[in-house]
Amino acid sequence: MEKTNSPIDPLPEEFSSEEEAAEFWDTHSITDYEEFLEPTDIEIKLTRRHFEIEVDEESFLALRDSAKKQNKPMKHLASDILKEKLLTAIKGRTTALRVTWVPLSLHPRTSS
Repeated sequence: MEKTNSPIDPLPEEFSSEEEAAEFWDTHSITDYEEFLEPTDIEIKLTRRHFEIEVDEESFLALRDSAKKQNKPMKHLASDILKEKLLTAIKGRTTALRVTWVPLSLHPRTSS
């Protein structure tokens, strides 16, 4: 967001909801309110990472339908399928790993 010479709205003491806060910050820049920021020491431990894998549309649709029938999030079903295929491959039951569909988001990407 670009800085302008227009007056800065006062920072509310408190927001009544997350939606109200989101609406405020969607239309305001935090750089206009730096004087209200306080330094903090925080330690964050990332315990899980998310990866994205491109898949064809047919596989995406099949995964989506299967996840809906199982009442399970697509990302969980995709992860379960991938783990199962990898475990099978590692145990030597197959000679090649072939994962047919593993989208990790609810919206397929379009090629540029």
